Amino acid sequence: MQKSYWQKQRLQWEAAQLNEDQETDIAIVGGGLTGLLCAWLLKDSGRHVTVVEKRRFLENNSVRNTGKVSALHGAFYHTLPAELAQSVYEINRRAVDQYEQLIQAAEIQCGWQRTAAVLAAQSEEGTAILKQEKAALNAIGAQLTDPPAWGLPFQQQDQVALAQQALLDPWLFQKGLLEALKDKVTLYEESPIIEIQDHCLISDGSYVLRFQDLILTTQFPAFDRLQLYAARFHYQREAIAAFRCDPALNGLLLNTVDPSEALSLRFAQKENEPALLLAGPAIGIHHYPKDPYAQLLQTAKTLDVHQPLACWTAQDLIPRHHLPFIGQIQDHFWVATGYSKWGYTWAMTAAEMICSQLQDAAYVIPDYLRARRKGDLFSLYTLGNAGTLTEAFFKDRFSVSPDGEPLRTGSVVRLHGRRYGVVIPEQGLEFMVDLTCPHMGCPLHYNPADQTWDCPCHGSRFTLDGRSLYSPSNVSLQHYPGINSLHPNLK
Repeated sequence: MQKSYWQKQRLQWEAAQLNEDQETDIAIVGGGLTGLLCAWLLKDSGRHVTVVEKRRFLENNSVRNTGKVSALHGAFYHTLPAELAQSVYEINRRAVDQYEQLIQAAEIQCGWQRTAAVLAAQSEEGTAILKQEKAALNAIGAQLTDPPAWGLPFQQQDQVALAQQALLDPWLFQKGLLEALKDKVTLYEESPIIEIQDHCLISDGSYVLRFQDLILTTQFPAFDRLQLYAARFHYQREAIAAFRCDPALNGLLLNTVDPSEALSLRFAQKENEPALLLAGPAIGIHHYPKDPYAQLLQTAKTLDVHQPLACWTAQDLIPRHHLPFIGQIQDHFWVATGYSKWGYTWAMTAAEMICSQLQDAAYVIPDYLRARRKGDLFSLYTLGNAGTLTEAFFKDRFSVSPDGEPLRTGSVVRLHGRRYGVVIPEQGLEFMVDLTCPHMGCPLHYNPADQTWDCPCHGSRFTLDGRSLYSPSNVSLQHYPGINSLHPNLK
């Protein structure tokens, strides 16, 4: 999988692996943005806090975004009742300020920059949507301002701008947060958790971490305690590309609202080299375009930027009404999930709410965000997701690559009743991995753009050699048994 524009050299120190039985007061599973924010808020609680990451810190989905910290990501508020829109806006607006306070307190150098967030429409349909959004923002008292003049060379029929939003470098922010936490909490990496039993986390090495309270901050909550989250989200993936650009775009934070053509644009700067980041439009998790970056490269030409610095993909969970699930799903067990591509503001909100409730049982999380809310269990949205998941579970279960087609990486063969994915590295031994997702048994697909094996049901992703990348599966894929060479196996 391609690295994002933000990813830099590793930390000078490494966290330990969970390689012996341990105890802690508060266990946080997931070392991405939400997990680290929870650790920061709990570090002075007087209780022992442990963060467990299944891969390496600074290699997870939290460093594959665009680093926009904003209460305005798209045309969203007009879809909510007025009172709810007001509450959601205040929560997200406050989260932006909380980042600035944290960055100052921890003295994190991450390119924090206040700027206006702009929504723009390029079509009549987009203009109609933006008109509704502007009315909703005015009704809730949002701090609107005049759109900055960035001089972008494409036509915009209408714009609305929200003042005092922000940009940062997500890799540097989380690196700084890790540096501030390393002597205050316990950090484990390369330690996948495969089971939870009776206040115990069990790692893939069968080591046990006993806890009193648990916060699960993996993107998809693999241990959902019958909340049926698998049918309460759909996944979206986005292609993102970074290009060298003119420094005159400094401060750019813009989203277009045109349906099916929505784009995200932001200015970035790494090592004093100015860059323009383009993201979108959304790609369904069941689709695997040969070149997901083609549209971004074409758009870049119209913006007079031509030299890509990095291309990568990110994915997120989209719940009904785009409102995340935050809070307890059972005693002593909290989750945060479903950020709907508003990762930064919702991560801060989730961390604040969970940590407040963990320390004060009287603290109440709003009903519309509660992790155990039931209002959408039997909605058309959930039923539609369930139907899509059922189709994905059975579709391609028996399909293999056509006979006579030359084998290549991504080919699918059937041996002894099971589907295997073929991997042929440029150098080294050819091998095969079992294409059955360990989470719920869905058939995996080859993603040629990212060179990963992807689950079309719940978004688990695996490297070519089968190592788990994204939850809900924390278990690696099985290799073909015996001598794992294609030629004798296929005789």
